[in-house]
Amino acid sequence: MDYLARLIHDLVVPTVLGGVIFVALFTAIVHALVKRVVTNVQDKLLKKIAKHVDYSRPRVDERILTIFRLFKHITSILIWAVGILMAFAVLGIDITPIVTGLGLAGFSLSLGMRDVVRDIVSGLSFILTGTLLTGESVKIKDVEGTVELIGLRHVYIRDKEGKLHLISNRDINHIVKNIVKKVDAGTSKSK
Repeated sequence: MDYLARLIHDLVVPTVLGGVIFVALFTAIVHALVKRVVTNVQDKLLKKIAKHVDYSRPRVDERILTIFRLFKHITSILIWAVGILMAFAVLGIDITPIVTGLGLAGFSLSLGMRDVVRDIVSGLSFILTGTLLTGESVKIKDVEGTVELIGLRHVYIRDKEGKLHLISNRDINHIVKNIVKKVDAGTSKSK
């Protein structure tokens, strides 16, 4: 990355500010291109699946959209992080200590974030296996309602009263799905 920063600095832009602007534009263009490619792949995959999928299996499209949304988010963060590091290099700041510090910070955070990692693994499991889907009527723990969103860390359930409940994915160990209340039809007596 240091070589690329020197190349940009020496050949493309004669000033430091111009170099930073060039890196920002370059990063924005790469970000837009990657986002467009991922969206095109997602659309083609959904069209291909629509021809071959058994729609008795619920919401395959939604799971694919969730996975691609996660992938777009992660790639956006990585692209902009690399862009920021390249801008630092163009400014003449040595990025080696920054990268090393980020690695050590990531390692120490990962040790302290076991619960978050369990939430994310459980959330990915729900998304990939289709165990839990948005729009389903479920009972999780003491909360009964409709699943509004399945995130990486939480499941959002709206109950009959309209309250939104947030349940950590790691706490979900038993799900009752597709709850249907039986209504006593009774018989009406006419006079």
